[in-house]
Amino acid sequence: MEQTVAQINMITKFLNCPHNHNLINNVLNMFQIHAGVLQDVLIYPQHLEYTDSTWIKRFIIALKHFNIQIHRTNPLHLQLQRENDVTIMDHLLKLEQSHVIRRQINTCRQYLRIIYLSDIVTSDGKYIHKKIINRKPQQSTYEWPTIIPPNEAAWITWSTYLKKYFIQDNTTFTLKHTHRLGPWIVPYTKIHITYPYYYSHQTYSLIRITNSTNHATFVQQHLRHKMRIQPHSWES
Repeated sequence: MEQTVAQINMITKFLNCPHNHNLINNVLNMFQIHAGVLQDVLIYPQHLEYTDSTWIKRFIIALKHFNIQIHRTNPLHLQLQRENDVTIMDHLLKLEQSHVIRRQINTCRQYLRIIYLSDIVTSDGKYIHKKIINRKPQQSTYEWPTIIPPNEAAWITWSTYLKKYFIQDNTTFTLKHTHRLGPWIVPYTKIHITYPYYYSHQTYSLIRITNSTNHATFVQQHLRHKMRIQPHSWES
C-alpha cells in the first residue's frame, strides 16, 4: 500500500507540475492507444497484461486492487465512431482468451493502426476492408509506437479472431448482422483514420480535407442520384 501511495503522489506531482505535465500526460495517452481501450486507464483501471509498459501496468493493477481513481485535466478522449461500433481490445477483453492471444491480436492491431471496428470496415458498414485483409496499415492522426511487422503466427491469430467473432462469409468478408455498422456518430474532425474524401448527407457534396489547413473543400455538388455507394458520411 505504501508503494502505491508513493506512486500516486509521484504521478499527481508530475501531472500538476507545468514542466512535466505534458510529458507524463503524453506517456499515459500513448499507453491508452497501446492498450486500445476506450476509457482512461487511470479512471477505469483493468488488467492489461498484454501491454509492454511494466511500471504503468503494475500501477494500474494497484489502482484497481485498492479501488482508486486518478482524474486528469486533459486525458485522451476516445469515442466510438459509428452506431454499433466497438473497440477491438475492449471486445477482446470480454472474451476468455490467453495472454498470448491478446498480445498477438494487439500487436497486429497496433501495426495496422486501428482502435475501433469501424477502422477496418467499409463505408457501408457491411464488409471488412481490403486493406486490412492485405495487412496494410491505416493512416491515423494519432501517434503510434513503432511496431515491426507481426510474425505469421500472430497474423493467423488475428485472422481467426476476426472470422470467429465478426465475419459471416470468409470469401466476401461480410460482417455478421450483429456487428454491421450504422451511420457515423462523430464529426469528421473526430475520426482518427484519415480519408481523402467525406460525404455530407446535408448538402449531397463530397468534401476533401487538405492536410495543410484541415480545410473542407466542396468538390462536387448534387450527388444524390450519381452515387450508388456513399463514402464516409460527414455531419456538421
